[in-house]
Amino acid sequence: MKAFPLTLFLIFVSVCQFANAGWTLVVTKDAMTDEIRKEAVTSDSLGNTVTLRRDADNRVWFYFQLASPQQFRPNDKVLLRVDTHEPRSYGPMYDRLLASLDGHKKSYSWTPRIVAALTWHGNAKHGCGILDELVPGKKMLLRYHPSDLTYVDLDFDIAGSKAVLEQALDMKIDDCAEESSLAKEVNAIMESHRTGQQ
Repeated sequence: MKAFPLTLFLIFVSVCQFANAGWTLVVTKDAMTDEIRKEAVTSDSLGNTVTLRRDADNRVWFYFQLASPQQFRPNDKVLLRVDTHEPRSYGPMYDRLLASLDGHKKSYSWTPRIVAALTWHGNAKHGCGILDELVPGKKMLLRYHPSDLTYVDLDFDIAGSKAVLEQALDMKIDDCAEESSLAKEVNAIMESHRTGQQ
């Protein structure tokens, strides 16, 4: 049985890093399999991190990791906004929606300090989704909910991201086609539910 990406995220050993503005390209080697992985990572001043990584099945994941002692509420819906674009929502509902539309495998996982969420199918020929916002983006806002009545906003500097994202995801942004109809449908449905939890 294939291990879920969240497990793999916790066992790598970093071998080299290349910084570029708010993003850092991290090249890692798995201590058990010797598999080389590449990730784009950004952190805020408090030590919270956001990681973007392509999985073995070609899909691209966000990993949101909180600095201790902060914790995500169980199955919390995380909101992500790049500059002035519309916020994107990641959570259990997003997971169920993708499964119902085209039978995707699991697309969301929660632990107290790390939330993993599928953010892109990985095929530039069908559009690049949030990468179209991240590449020219300057700031990224992450919102999570410690309780039903509260939320916390975290700010990340993501300026100068094109070269790092292209290297981390083994792609060229210029190869991105117009977003697929399925992706547009998912985004439209998620937008209709977005205001349910701000």
